[in-house]
Amino acid sequence: GEKITDIFGKEKFEFFLDFEGEAKDLTGNHQATVNKTVTFEEGYFGQSANFSQGSVLLDDCALGEGPITIGAWIKSDQIQPRSLLMASKPLSTEGDGFYLAASNEGLTFGARNGNVRNSFPPYFPYDVNEGWIHILIVVDNTTITQYTDFKLADGQSFARANVPSGAFPIAIGSNPAGNHAPA
Repeated sequence: GEKITDIFGKEKFEFFLDFEGEAKDLTGNHQATVNKTVTFEEGYFGQSANFSQGSVLLDDCALGEGPITIGAWIKSDQIQPRSLLMASKPLSTEGDGFYLAASNEGLTFGARNGNVRNSFPPYFPYDVNEGWIHILIVVDNTTITQYTDFKLADGQSFARANVPSGAFPIAIGSNPAGNHAPA
């Protein structure tokens, strides 16, 4: 196989979408539902999804208690002033959840768990105004670490990153499901 799930095994992933002509979780753990319009086009490796007019919603994802890793190829010249890439955060400011957003200034990750809310400011290690970049965010209870194009970009330490445990829907794309937004 040539997919990362073939190398590490599907059981290592909560979900994995490759967007090869459809929005499908290759682990088989979740049903992926397209909201509005998501188009599939040539990507860095194979196909990619264009979320400028829609999103993909995954049913209840259980991230567990351990560290989480979010990785993706994004086309930097299509980043809007505040592009929501992924969110589990309900629109209500009181809801628990997390979000990953991008702007021309960089990536922002934020989480809220009960009354504790943490986020790190937008950051890219260099000007990323055109072309594809690979992003990887690793979040554990004390540190949020960003890799850009497979290089350590920055680490932000918090008393706790406070990503809530439990199961909740996760939306990927713009205006995800209409009921998710940055914290």
